[in-house]
Amino acid sequence: MSLQKWSDDIWIKRLADRPALSEDLEVVTERYRAEISPPHLMLDMSQVTALGSANLSQMMELHKHARVHGRRMKIASPGNAVWSVFMIASLDGFFEFAEDPAAGLADLQIGG
Repeated sequence: MSLQKWSDDIWIKRLADRPALSEDLEVVTERYRAEISPPHLMLDMSQVTALGSANLSQMMELHKHARVHGRRMKIASPGNAVWSVFMIASLDGFFEFAEDPAAGLADLQIGG
């Protein structure tokens, strides 16, 4: 799935479910790290039904890169199974979440 450049300041990525999830996150990470001044990033997880430890590591790397550049990364629309993985891994307080992409986008635009 493509990376949507919502504005110069915000990118949105709708992630695919496994097994394509790892590749999706790898592509986003490569493109995001290639930016001199990366934008805020929102990951739409509405299609994702499961996460593995490698996926969590990829997301943590993206989050760290965003923070180093003074940017935010939001995770939108995590389903119950995905949300439980974040909670079990104690990452529910580490990442920023939004109920849906519209709410996440609004927050990034206002609080960006």
